[in-house]
Amino acid sequence: MRKNKRPEIPAAGVSPGKPAEKGSPVSLGYFFKAGAALEPQGEALYGRYEVMRTWCDQAAGWLGIGVDELLSLEIRTDELAHIPLLRSIVVSLGIVDVLEAAGVRARSVGGYSSGVMVASCVAGGIERKDLLSLARRMMEAPDLSLGPRPQGLAQLAFPRATPQREIDWYYGDVWPEVYLAADSGLTADGEYRMITVSGYLDVLERLATHMPADRALVYPSFGALHSPLSRPLRDFMEPHVRRTRFHDPRLPLFTGFRREPVTTAAEVAGAFVRNYTDPIWLGHLHDGMRQAGVRVAVAPGPGKPLQMSVLRWPFEVLEVLTPDDVADALLTLHDLALL
Repeated sequence: MRKNKRPEIPAAGVSPGKPAEKGSPVSLGYFFKAGAALEPQGEALYGRYEVMRTWCDQAAGWLGIGVDELLSLEIRTDELAHIPLLRSIVVSLGIVDVLEAAGVRARSVGGYSSGVMVASCVAGGIERKDLLSLARRMMEAPDLSLGPRPQGLAQLAFPRATPQREIDWYYGDVWPEVYLAADSGLTADGEYRMITVSGYLDVLERLATHMPADRALVYPSFGALHSPLSRPLRDFMEPHVRRTRFHDPRLPLFTGFRREPVTTAAEVAGAFVRNYTDPIWLGHLHDGMRQAGVRVAVAPGPGKPLQMSVLRWPFEVLEVLTPDDVADALLTLHDLALL
């Protein structure tokens, strides 16, 4: 099981620096990562757990594809671009089923980028079938990473003491085609602040030359996500989102767009729409879940593991992707009296 560096957990169950809200119980949360699963995922879980098989069979039936294709096909072609996102969603929800069958009960849910969609579902804001339908519809949108000026993302690492005005330069007036996509906060060692920017790849490559080579990573993505350049994707998806039935979440839902939880069906739908063009602040998500009393967050499913191991988190994060991860997570939760 991949785990971030385990922080000291105070007796009150919250991290130092900002206390939980008065009356908030110390609790377990779910946290869903960004990213999609290009490589096979979930096969061992499917073979081990009946509840996983039941869910994956149902999801594959809804989607009209085979379970083998959903879980096992290694993606190499653009024609199958919808599979990685669907696989990530299905495997993440299946792991939740496995954990809950073992008695795990989260009191709050958080997620960012594509993880917002899964988090919304687990919190009760959207039905599973509707979520998969929306995710598949998104793959019919124009691929903004293609075309004469491909789009993408760049991750930039700034020394912790870097003034904000210097960071702003990298997506300010000097670079009008570069936008802040995410402020991920500090690295686990506290030395660097991680910022992700969106834009055209040619511009991002030029931008990266103004950083030390080991502190800038430029890569293609499904468009310049979380920026105005993704407006065509948002415009394509918004009518489908608005026609989807959402619900008031049963659990506090944190999205990274604000510190307060999402509490209404309209706000859940709004988060789906904003997710295409609005920047994300992981600090908002951290603060919200921490103030809700979370001291351990289980991160089920695929995603970007470096997000978990490189970044600083105000609570322990347990990544769960394999049967061994399930066993380790259950043991840890039992030891912490959260199971």
